[in-house]
Amino acid sequence: MMKKRLAVIMLAGMMMSLSPVGAMAAETEVTTESSAAEIVFNYKDMDPNAYEGTWISTGLGFDLYLPSDWDVLEVSDENAKQGIVYQAADSAKGWNIAVSYNEGMQVTVDDIYKQLGDAGYKSLYKMDLNGIPAVGFDIDDQKVSGVAFADADGGMYTVQLGPNDDKDFKPVMQNIFMSISPTTAESETETEA
Repeated sequence: MMKKRLAVIMLAGMMMSLSPVGAMAAETEVTTESSAAEIVFNYKDMDPNAYEGTWISTGLGFDLYLPSDWDVLEVSDENAKQGIVYQAADSAKGWNIAVSYNEGMQVTVDDIYKQLGDAGYKSLYKMDLNGIPAVGFDIDDQKVSGVAFADADGGMYTVQLGPNDDKDFKPVMQNIFMSISPTTAESETETEA
């Protein structure tokens, strides 16, 4: 049941045609199933010149630093059924983000890594996002890059960005991935998504 639910969640994300973590760290592609993170992202390493942004609290236990000029998009009933809880975009440039959450899956980051590999994903990366163990992935034919990680209750978050083939978007995308960090008491008073 867990494999089927994970496959449905990832398929929903792929269908959204969003964007590559691998393009940012291809030389560190994971070749083992060890629990150690192969890529470590820290928000302190973000490029302050990539864009003018705003910290967004998702209300799901993590925060993101998104471009201030992006429009928050309404989540349709159909998207909500697929677990999508937040969407934003720069429609003029075609850049976008989708955040999904599926509760009760009882997964760990190692489960996510294994199941994505079993599902045929070729570009998988063990990551540490400011202390959050995660799996990065690229779906080049869908022009999507993303990260997936578990919460304390075994639910799974997926953050996907695209398009990953837009060279102007890559530094923005890297900053967004670097910004994913646990919500702190201080950030809970910031803007909620």
